[in-house]
Amino acid sequence: MGKVMKELPHTKWRLRGFRRDDFQASRSIIEANTGRFQFVPFTPLEYGTQEELCEDMRKADVVLMPSRAEPFGLVGLEAIAAGVPVVISNKSGLAKFLTKQDPEFDRTIVEIDDDDEEAAKTLSKRIIKILTDGPREFKAAQNLKKKLLDSEYWAESHSKLLQTFGLEG
Repeated sequence: MGKVMKELPHTKWRLRGFRRDDFQASRSIIEANTGRFQFVPFTPLEYGTQEELCEDMRKADVVLMPSRAEPFGLVGLEAIAAGVPVVISNKSGLAKFLTKQDPEFDRTIVEIDDDDEEAAKTLSKRIIKILTDGPREFKAAQNLKKKLLDSEYWAESHSKLLQTFGLEG
């Protein structure tokens, strides 16, 4: 992420998802290690309400979901629904889901491997592209949102749920 800071030094980073019980301890660890490696300053935030998450999405230029393992990835889906450019780990269920929807979703997915340096380079490259080409990236994000809505990906699950409860005629 240091590469992003070098090329775009005024980038603001917000990290949402610290547990309230761990918040102060996590913040102290981050602050204590600031000088040990190239540090990207960010604002750590506790888990938030749905309203706070929506506000975060409205303010975001890009939403990152760089998980090494993620059963699904609701944050990424919420970013797509908000029409915000998103970077999703290939190690997530969301990435697998999106690749089945349309090849155009591949642009949101990045390879995250076990090598931290390589993962950081891959993420940095994609983040820089999004932040330096904002209007085009937001237009692409809006197109992805529309494609996902138009796909009615939920229709089969909805039908099965109705059948399960004997509500489908």
